[in-house]
Amino acid sequence: MKRFAFVPLFLLGCLASAQLPPPAYDAASVKENHSGSNGMGGTIGIKRGGSVSMRNVNARLLIEIAYDLQDYQLSRGPAWTTSTGYDIDAKPETAVDEEVAKLMLQNMLAARFQLRVHHENSTVNAFHLVVDKGGSKLQPSEAPGIGFRIQSMKELQGPADMTMLARYLKAILHVPVDDQTGLTGKYDIRMKWSDEMSTADHAGLSAAEPSVSIFTALKQQLGLSLETTKVPIDVIVIDRVEKPTEN
Repeated sequence: MKRFAFVPLFLLGCLASAQLPPPAYDAASVKENHSGSNGMGGTIGIKRGGSVSMRNVNARLLIEIAYDLQDYQLSRGPAWTTSTGYDIDAKPETAVDEEVAKLMLQNMLAARFQLRVHHENSTVNAFHLVVDKGGSKLQPSEAPGIGFRIQSMKELQGPADMTMLARYLKAILHVPVDDQTGLTGKYDIRMKWSDEMSTADHAGLSAAEPSVSIFTALKQQLGLSLETTKVPIDVIVIDRVEKPTEN
């Protein structure tokens, strides 16, 4: 009489999943961009359905997109990862969600750029967004919807909440920014600044307007402040990356 070994169902599931190939694009093209331009084109990010189509994008930004990172969360890497641009076109066989698409992009970077990374814990400078001691100057918004209209690189307008403002400041300042204002409504936000521009005209200001940093603009125009702090974050460290061979 033959005896059959009993294999638990959960183990069968593990064995089946272990044999699945990593998610990969059905077709992918990587070519160095020789336009001489500093501008990027296409859709910078992952498109709906999981495809990507980017022009003159550098390897560092590709890694940030693939691993959903801010630039302060990515460490090391040779100089060419920011100076050399690539045209990237890739699509899955069928539409996938964003999480699977990120895995596909990670696997493409591993295969074509020989990318190897590891995670580390790090402590970085950061800001808490708070109401200034003089009080908030924000006015509640009755506008439909939510979202900024980016008038220029140093001017924004639109109905937004504090979570959105903190997210925008994080992108500008390249450090973590956490909303600690306690303000929960939607507000009419109008802010204009010039940072350290040498001329008012370069910043889009008239000659009569003084140079204003983003920190001063927050305080004077919105009644908000940024307080310095330090926060622990997860950092991805580049161990290896190579220029890819073209298709």
